[in-house]
Amino acid sequence: MVLVTLIHNPLAILVCILLLIVAAMSVRPLSYGIFITLLTPVVILLLNVTSKGGWEIGALRIVDSLIGGTLALLGSYLLFPSWERQQLPAQLETTILANLAYFQQVVASYLNPERAPYTETIVNLRHQAALENANIAAAVQRLLGEPRHVRGEVEPMAMLTLYIRGFFSSVTALAEHQRKFSPEYEFADIKRFTDAIVQVLENLANALQQGQPPQPLPALDTYLEAIHDRIEQLHTARISDLATNPSTVTPTLQAVREQTPVSTQLDRIAYEVRTIHCAIGRLQESL
Repeated sequence: MVLVTLIHNPLAILVCILLLIVAAMSVRPLSYGIFITLLTPVVILLLNVTSKGGWEIGALRIVDSLIGGTLALLGSYLLFPSWERQQLPAQLETTILANLAYFQQVVASYLNPERAPYTETIVNLRHQAALENANIAAAVQRLLGEPRHVRGEVEPMAMLTLYIRGFFSSVTALAEHQRKFSPEYEFADIKRFTDAIVQVLENLANALQQGQPPQPLPALDTYLEAIHDRIEQLHTARISDLATNPSTVTPTLQAVREQTPVSTQLDRIAYEVRTIHCAIGRLQESL
């Protein structure tokens, strides 16, 4: 409106329009708000070039924008309220169950090593879990765009998004390592540990479905200690091998190479599941 009032030369107005368009398109990838702020005067100036409107066109645009924005807010708050926070528990339950199915299939390939190390089922379950992880991340992004009094505490959801992705990455690392896992080696106590993880994740999904706090965690460290003891025994045996076979690939060395990465990923999974359990407990309290 100030430009229309001060500048009456059509050529000067066209120069202003050109500069504003260049500036608007330059900042568009950075900020949509700044882009619109620079584009609005372009519309006002163009209307004044094609017709005689003066500053009144800008005033009318302001009034129209306020009326449209008010109607949009009233409609979204009163007529069709659909807050993301109300839908998050259902999406989170679906995401956890998808990652649980992926985890169970990968562990089954370790418990039954005679089967194909990388079946089509594992690939399909991985794609489904990745899709649900993307869905929960998108839901959290939509939650951040809602009013503060509606969205509530955001930190538990951010933690859940981060550690569910971490759980997915750990399971994927196990799936990839299974390609190199020899059928003749049995990993001690992996079944008891994975049964406990399955129990925890199923309980978390049920807690989200029923809107109740999750049950206390089982003693995951008990199962991990047995696995750690097995790995320590292998490393001790390997040290003894070095005295007689320093450069030979012995069965002990092969077992160390195969079982140590699995133990590392199981430690990560236990930590990630604990964090997910804590975050869901905080989320249920806030709801």
